[in-house]
Amino acid sequence: MDKKFHFLNHTSILLQHDDYSLLLDPWPTESLSFESWKPHPPCYLDNNILASFINSSNNKSGILISHGHDDHCDDTFLKKVSSLTPIFFPEYEGKGAIKRLKSNKLENITLLNETERKVFGPFKISSFIISKHSQDDAVIIIDTDDYIFVHANDNSVKFPPELIKIILDISGGAKKTFFASQTGIAHGFPVCYPQFGAFNDLDKVKKVAMEKNKITIQTAIDNANAVKANEFISYAAYSISLALLDKYGEDILPVLFVPTPENLKKLDLKWGKTNLLDYVPGDTFDVKNNSVTRPFWLNNGFENMSSELQKLRLQSTKKHKEDLNIKAEQFSNYTSQDLTKYTINYLKNFYDFVSKSKSPFKEDVMKSTLEFKIENEGSVALNFEDGSITSNMDFTPNKRVTISRDDCWLLLSGIFNFESLYIGQYAKFERYPPEVFNKQLIMQLQIFGYIYQKRLVPKELSVNNYQKNFRLVSFNI
Repeated sequence: MDKKFHFLNHTSILLQHDDYSLLLDPWPTESLSFESWKPHPPCYLDNNILASFINSSNNKSGILISHGHDDHCDDTFLKKVSSLTPIFFPEYEGKGAIKRLKSNKLENITLLNETERKVFGPFKISSFIISKHSQDDAVIIIDTDDYIFVHANDNSVKFPPELIKIILDISGGAKKTFFASQTGIAHGFPVCYPQFGAFNDLDKVKKVAMEKNKITIQTAIDNANAVKANEFISYAAYSISLALLDKYGEDILPVLFVPTPENLKKLDLKWGKTNLLDYVPGDTFDVKNNSVTRPFWLNNGFENMSSELQKLRLQSTKKHKEDLNIKAEQFSNYTSQDLTKYTINYLKNFYDFVSKSKSPFKEDVMKSTLEFKIENEGSVALNFEDGSITSNMDFTPNKRVTISRDDCWLLLSGIFNFESLYIGQYAKFERYPPEVFNKQLIMQLQIFGYIYQKRLVPKELSVNNYQKNFRLVSFNI
């Protein structure tokens, strides 16, 4: 019987094991992630066919979702699968993502943890949350009689000793281990930081970005060696930002890094004893024969196909921008004073969120200052030490977020959340001093962004008072 890995796109791999299959982190519809990102390349299998395959499999096809980001949890697709489809999801302290899954009418959800391996046919599944890195993302360990598959997704941080031990104990030194991990950066640094060349020196941006990429990739490789992985799979960076394409046009294309094995081999990396598997979206890996089958559309090389696809993506940015403008026009009657008032409200809610938080990062954040600078309007700043919020600044903030008037209204109304600005790359960012990253402040802004979007948007600004369907549409190409 067949034991194969089908690489659909981005982080989505379908593990086929005899009559059973397990779909990892689906993103097959090209729905936008962070209101900006599209899978690049798109899933080669039509999402309706994929959903129909799952629905006709007599519950022998399950879906594993590592965390609630749109590029790992495609709501448009999940609404198409049967409510009884086996779903596997880590048991996070925050319940927002699990509520999201249930809102898609999914009823057969199994929660994962690090102490118990959940059985689904030939698969035994557990999860591990690296809490010092993130409290809403997890490494997934999939164990079968033939192999172990470590689905590290976005956790390209040094694995703690306890996680390494868990994986080694499961392996017992006898099973072949596949290690899949993020091999790219997916946030606003450095492409949205003018201090590091953004908007004026793309050569500098490319240099900084590549150094950042190398650190991320080497960390993932080190983790693979720590768990004695036989094969390394590069994934989780096969995506493209429409916001960047809109800002830079074709000039940004040479800066974008596509994490194919061929491109990784060009970098100065230390691979140790793990082998980089020559495996890209579209490929199928046969576990039994240890071989990769490549489809005809990659005969000219994945990199060449990807480059041509990037050019076609440029054509979709105009329609994307028009869609955003239509959404922002609904707030054209509001004044500059209104904008300042609602921005102050946003920062006040953020201060309340952090001050009441039990996060281990709270102490660092409470020492910082934050400015929202709205282009051609003015600034609103928050000083965490005393909770004061002002539009008359007399200090340099630790973090400055510069956004357009339209994008600010999209944020305040809940159409965007903060991750749209940072990971979606709609805003400009500065940090002072430049060498201090403000990581914990950004992390708390990201978490708060979802809370604000779901619970705290002022009723008069809520998208529910306009059109119900305000998720940005996906476009062909």
